Amino acid sequence: MPKQKIAMIGLGPMGINLALNIKDHGFDIIGYNRGEEKRVKARKEGLKVADSLEEAAGFFGSEKRIFWVMVDAEAVDLVLKQTAEYLREGDVIIEGGNSYFKDTERRVKWAEEKGLTYIGAGVSGGEAGARYGPSIMPGGTKEAYNSVAPILEAIAAKAPQDNKPCVSYNGHGGAGHFVKIAHNGIEYGVMAMIGEVAWLLKESLGLDFKEVGKILEKWNKKNDVLSSYLIGITADGLQQKDSKSRGFLADYVADITRMKGTGMWTANTANELLVPIPTIYSAITSRLQSTEKALRTEINKKIGIKTKKIKIGNKNGFSALAHNALYVANLSSYAQGLDLIKAGSKKWNYGINLSNVAKDWRAGCIIRAPALLHAISEAYKDKKKQPENLILHGPFMKILGKGIEDLAAVTSAARESGVPVPVLDAAYNYLKQL
Repeated sequence: MPKQKIAMIGLGPMGINLALNIKDHGFDIIGYNRGEEKRVKARKEGLKVADSLEEAAGFFGSEKRIFWVMVDAEAVDLVLKQTAEYLREGDVIIEGGNSYFKDTERRVKWAEEKGLTYIGAGVSGGEAGARYGPSIMPGGTKEAYNSVAPILEAIAAKAPQDNKPCVSYNGHGGAGHFVKIAHNGIEYGVMAMIGEVAWLLKESLGLDFKEVGKILEKWNKKNDVLSSYLIGITADGLQQKDSKSRGFLADYVADITRMKGTGMWTANTANELLVPIPTIYSAITSRLQSTEKALRTEINKKIGIKTKKIKIGNKNGFSALAHNALYVANLSSYAQGLDLIKAGSKKWNYGINLSNVAKDWRAGCIIRAPALLHAISEAYKDKKKQPENLILHGPFMKILGKGIEDLAAVTSAARESGVPVPVLDAAYNYLKQL
């Protein structure tokens, strides 16, 4: 039986790397991009490339046709409109960009009216993940998922615990893209808290970026509860030297964090569902405030509040305290994101399996943290005994007892040293309020 054929529409960084990943796994794939420059680049990478949508559509012959659309969210409708001319009944469309899940619901109905099958698939892992194995969060009909599962399971990341592919069916309609926005919300919270802890260690202990990076490097060791992709790249990034000076690159990077639409979609969806996500809200707000660079610079010149070293008995002791605080704070971000998924699944009747969601995040995606996500998956494994909130899971309750006091101590130290930690504060308040 010949392997399935696929046409990748959109050869930006994610599209081309997914296409090469698919090619590496023995599937017959052709790529297309409206801009010639990306078509030329893809050909140099060894990819078969069409010069028009018509040529891409003609690639299939009589086989079942799968069109994978990988473009920016704002361009999806235009690309679908352009592609529609060449689609025929029974064709499958996989849309793998960061789309708002309600837009996906609308597109599913559009496709059904034309006799097409539409799969909205969240893809996480960045360019490297797309190339060598992302986490994939698909939604659509179960039959549609089954028809493309061989491709998705082949190219997905494999979890270190059991080598299982990090992809599973999430539910009908926009379920996959809904799970992806919650994933990104959790990511915002975790990223912000890592940044706050790194800055606090630097300012309060008088360390340079390399020293902070070394601390985080220890936290990323295999058996550490904090071991994760985000801790790892932060540790590496902080120790990266600037090529034009003797300092570290982090000394020269602008303290501005922009964002795409997924963060606001997470917040707006939480408001609609009446689900509290203060840690994630705070991370979004912190990003927005970071963009006010001119205002911050002006205020700093006029007021000039300085940070100061705090009096601690032991540098290693405070690092250990920060480690425990960050772990507990991370749990708050995961708890809020999973509560959002649970509420949305109930409202829109998606039937999302939280244990499978956590399993699919163990590798490939940006928030991958194998040990933590394996534990979260176990927490939701028994459908009859699922915790009302993640922190009610037995092992996490034990951690929370001592950990919340460590988090309180770290946020207090931040105030003493003059370092703002709004996301850590929000995590503490969320847990304490519960």
